[in-house]
Amino acid sequence: MTGLVTDHCGRKAPEAFSRRGRLDRSGFSLPELLIVLAILVAMTAFALPAMRGPLDKGRLRSSATSVRAALGRTRSTAIRRGQDVSFHYELNGNHWRIELNGASFHQSADTETGAALVETPANSRDLITSQRSVIQEGELPQGCTFVEQSDSEFVTLDHETDVTEPGATSGDSPFSLNWARPIRFRPNGRSEDAEIFIRGSREFAVRLDLRGLTGGVSYSAPFRMPSDDALDAGGEVVD
Repeated sequence: MTGLVTDHCGRKAPEAFSRRGRLDRSGFSLPELLIVLAILVAMTAFALPAMRGPLDKGRLRSSATSVRAALGRTRSTAIRRGQDVSFHYELNGNHWRIELNGASFHQSADTETGAALVETPANSRDLITSQRSVIQEGELPQGCTFVEQSDSEFVTLDHETDVTEPGATSGDSPFSLNWARPIRFRPNGRSEDAEIFIRGSREFAVRLDLRGLTGGVSYSAPFRMPSDDALDAGGEVVD
């Protein structure tokens, strides 16, 4: 009875046990591993372009959400303090900030800690900088920038273009002089109707609409930047 495997009592071992030695030695050869690796690389190369679109749109939605929240805080701060508060954003950049306007009370940028206000004479503007009146500042996700609307098309500004705020100096801004016209909220919570456009990668963009009377902010679904058509062809508005 050659070929039979028995245990120490002479009984026939199970078939699975008799094959254990051969199973332990089984595996993949190097050519097989290389073929599997090549297939995985090819699948990734095909899937990556299809994933970029949703990722870019996700960054735009995140940008719109953060700007909408910042506008809401600008309005609530104006109501709470009983003074004008403005939202500033950098054209062709990703920075924004919330700043007090014409106040005799100034405080540092860290207002979350509830630090005490410091009274400053209104005529001593040269003793304080705009940084002292900044309530909050932030930036858009990487790859997203604020852009300007002109003649129903997106335009970009040269670095030499001077889009400064009234009365601003080169030391007033920590970033650049390329700031858009501020969106100012009054103590009653009202402002002017405004639109903000944010551009992302792959020629996608999103539009935010501010209703000055109510302070409500909505944003469109990400859409392709138009070349000759008006921007009003933007997507569905999301409240």
